[in-house]
Amino acid sequence: MAKPFDIETAHQYTTQLQAWLSFVDITNVKAFVEITISASVRAGVQSLLTTAGLGGMKPNMVVLGLYTPDLPTSAMDTLHMKLIKRPKIYEYLFRDKLLEKYRYVEENLPSLRTDPGEQTLDATEYTSLIQDAVTLGKNICIMHNFDKYKQSTLNRCPYIDVWPLQVTKDNQFDSTCLLILQLACVLHMKDKWKTTEIRVFVIVGSDVNEQKRVFESLLMDTRIKASIHFVDSYSQERLSLNDDMIMSQCLGEEDMAELQHCHSMNSLFKQYSPNSSIIFTALPEVPTDPSKSAEFITKLKLLSSDTAPIVMARGTSQVMVTTF
Repeated sequence: MAKPFDIETAHQYTTQLQAWLSFVDITNVKAFVEITISASVRAGVQSLLTTAGLGGMKPNMVVLGLYTPDLPTSAMDTLHMKLIKRPKIYEYLFRDKLLEKYRYVEENLPSLRTDPGEQTLDATEYTSLIQDAVTLGKNICIMHNFDKYKQSTLNRCPYIDVWPLQVTKDNQFDSTCLLILQLACVLHMKDKWKTTEIRVFVIVGSDVNEQKRVFESLLMDTRIKASIHFVDSYSQERLSLNDDMIMSQCLGEEDMAELQHCHSMNSLFKQYSPNSSIIFTALPEVPTDPSKSAEFITKLKLLSSDTAPIVMARGTSQVMVTTF
């Protein structure tokens, strides 16, 4: 809550806390609810990053949606339909209060934006939030296109795709590589996702056999069942300088190369993962310079444009991998 602290704000805090607790209850989400009051969004997030958790159990991952002017959609209507279709015996015999909680949530949670101009967070502040989390050693996940996800698509798109896994010169894997592989594995363990297959895509250089040996060894050691697919090179499709997302930015040669990389990766997603239910990939480097915020968001948009639901992740803390 980005507001000055006063009696009215304290009352809103109590009301919203109860609403979020009810939301967690009716959606069966396993979560602790944390709310803070601060003069700005960034200061409030910094407070949550440093204080959230229970005892020694501190969250090590921050999940955000992509910064975009697109209007958000609510899942409350779908949830309401599920609740009202349940037999009345739940409400009368078991004294079920979920419908009552749903109405409380609908009345007291902050309303969603109805106009693109209502955004209270600008691109610079959004990027600064991510950089703050990185500074505090949190893993980062930026999610996009999840409005396309439906449970029914798992049969039609039965793949969890991981892009791209890469190794260092001494055949070691960095934290981001291990994180996105671990996230894919954890998702695959859920009952509704057990019918899917994990596919690992590797962009290779000259020594394909060595790369294959390294990745097969990793999957065997971590007991992750996945198929490995090798991609020879980046797509040759070039990024147009007339693209609306980059026309207003004055970019150097290095910056253009990074944008081209994101565009090429996006082309590969569309070519090799058209039937994927979800894509896990590496998040571009988060800039420390606030003036690079617009360019950073442009990279994210290029990377995730018109793909399946996508998770762009960066590992900053150590990923625990048990091997035998």
